Amino acid sequence: MKVALTGASGHVGANITRQLLGKGIRPQVLVRNDRKAVEGLNVETIAGDVLNPESLDRLVAGASVVIHSAALISISGDPDGSVFRTNVEGTQNVVNACLKAGVKRLVHISSVHAFQQLPKDQALNEEREKVGESGFAYDRSKVAGENVVRKSVDKGLEVIILNPTAIIGPYDFKPSFMGKALWEIYQGKIPAMISGGFDWVDVRDVADAAIQAMEKGESGEHYLISGHYLPVRELAATLCRIYDRKPPGMVLPQFVARLGLPFIQLYVSLTHRPPLYTRESLDTLRDGNPMISCQKAQKALGYRPRPVEETLKDTMDWMLTHRI
Repeated sequence: MKVALTGASGHVGANITRQLLGKGIRPQVLVRNDRKAVEGLNVETIAGDVLNPESLDRLVAGASVVIHSAALISISGDPDGSVFRTNVEGTQNVVNACLKAGVKRLVHISSVHAFQQLPKDQALNEEREKVGESGFAYDRSKVAGENVVRKSVDKGLEVIILNPTAIIGPYDFKPSFMGKALWEIYQGKIPAMISGGFDWVDVRDVADAAIQAMEKGESGEHYLISGHYLPVRELAATLCRIYDRKPPGMVLPQFVARLGLPFIQLYVSLTHRPPLYTRESLDTLRDGNPMISCQKAQKALGYRPRPVEETLKDTMDWMLTHRI
């Protein structure tokens, strides 16, 4: 089986690449300028990105399966349109390349953020309504990306959509927003946490689900890939307990954190550094559904999320080794 992968330099893609190699599959991977995540690996690299159709044609040539993990995550809207271009137009380019090359199956990595999180007191499964026009830009881009790939089913492409929750785990080379947050918690640089929580899933479990979906998933279906819900204060406390560190001493109520938003924006404008948090991230923690069901993926893909303690330890051990 010849497998092609977009987003190999990202967190999910780096883990998919390694798991494919572990199964004896040498993938063709699409990478941009940053090749740190694939250095030293026995892969065939294709230079380009999802906004470059020619590079996608080279990537998928001869492939029977394409895993599309490339995406642009944002907690700050889409001021320059790059989120929409990457997550929607880029996905359309991937679909076009697959149809042109006669690829049999496309595994598309979407997000739980394509689904409405509310109401929180009801289990969230694949039947939950999708985010509407009032949703955040990133969330709407994931819905639109799903619509793009779903339309290709009628054109003969087998499509499996995965919707992972908040991803944490090792091989986080860039690192991700949550990877940075865990590192700073470990270093004691975050004195207070914000109230709220979310469902956290190990990136290796997401990668395994993607690989299982290459053969087991049913075309046209999507599968929630969830892990374990924890308030952020418990996530931080668990990490600190594993490493005998002092956890952040305070938990800020949402309204207090929101009072700080103007100062966060001033900090961003003066330093040009990413924001510590935004209104979007606060809403995500406030509204995060604690009952996200992965039963469908368990039954169809054999999916089993690992304990969050294992995820946190493996993540931090990897970060300590690589000094990300």
